[in-house]
Amino acid sequence: MQIARMRVKATGQQFVIATTHLCWDPNQTDVKVLQAFAATQALRAFMAKQNLDHAASGHKHTKYGPTDAQDEEEDIADEAENEERVQPDEGELLDPPVQAVEVTATTSSNSAADEALKLLGPEELDSFVANIPLIFCGDLNSLPYLDDQEEDASIKASINPPPPASSPSMIRSGVMQLLSTGNIPTSHPHHPNQWRETMRQAIVNAAATSTTSTAVAIATETPTIEQQATESITQAQSVDDPSPLNLPLLRQPFQLKNIYEMEPFTQYQPRFSTKTDAFQGWIDHMWCSPHFTVEMVLRLPVTAKESEVDAETFPPIPSKAYPSDHLPIGAVFRLNL
Repeated sequence: MQIARMRVKATGQQFVIATTHLCWDPNQTDVKVLQAFAATQALRAFMAKQNLDHAASGHKHTKYGPTDAQDEEEDIADEAENEERVQPDEGELLDPPVQAVEVTATTSSNSAADEALKLLGPEELDSFVANIPLIFCGDLNSLPYLDDQEEDASIKASINPPPPASSPSMIRSGVMQLLSTGNIPTSHPHHPNQWRETMRQAIVNAAATSTTSTAVAIATETPTIEQQATESITQAQSVDDPSPLNLPLLRQPFQLKNIYEMEPFTQYQPRFSTKTDAFQGWIDHMWCSPHFTVEMVLRLPVTAKESEVDAETFPPIPSKAYPSDHLPIGAVFRLNL
């Protein structure tokens, strides 16, 4: 995961951009949820560390980043550096000019800052970091909705509360649920608590299939398939012992919105952001906090509103026209004052 703290030099406003890559395996949805949860907790810790100077000095949590004096010192240093630049000799490259937005890296910490962090309770810290503008994006390897990944209708019934009858297909996948609503309940089929039961049932089903499909067992010293199946069932029945996984409802403190789920950009929701001979799906996502206004989004070649024919005729990638195995997503953001 990569995290950058950015500062608009003209206004002193600060914001954070982060990107990550989650597990690729479609069968490990619980792992993806844990990775997404860990990413939000890493962002929370990063923001807290970057802002402890303000917390320690008693400032209200309204401005993110260094103090005004630190900002002024950085601006003076940048101006001095620009004045030292001269026209290059022929064949010599000149350093690029300082841009309007620059990355400021902070690696130092001190005991006073650490002590200040301890003074903030969990809820106060969550409120603090939620007020910091954030753009979060990446290859999340997660489709938007459960229906896109799960064929068993009984999974829908396991979610509490159940979705409205008028929109049975609007159940978000685990990662999308966590990022879009701020939490994922333990009853969600992608919550890590569901892993043991899923694995237990898979072993039972596999063992039962092996038993029924075998008519004759070869008499050797090796255990028969029936014996192996019986042993598998016994193991499956004890999967929950002795220490069942019991994680709570997972929460993250940020108010995030998928850029392609904002009006008027819903019409540009991608039908897929990657496509192979065997799979296609919208698995790359970009989110932002309410501190931003999305001015434009990047339109992908095939959107959700276009026909299946368009999707079928689009070739697998990478290709000559699209040299990556993922199509790019993007947006133009305006940071609100």
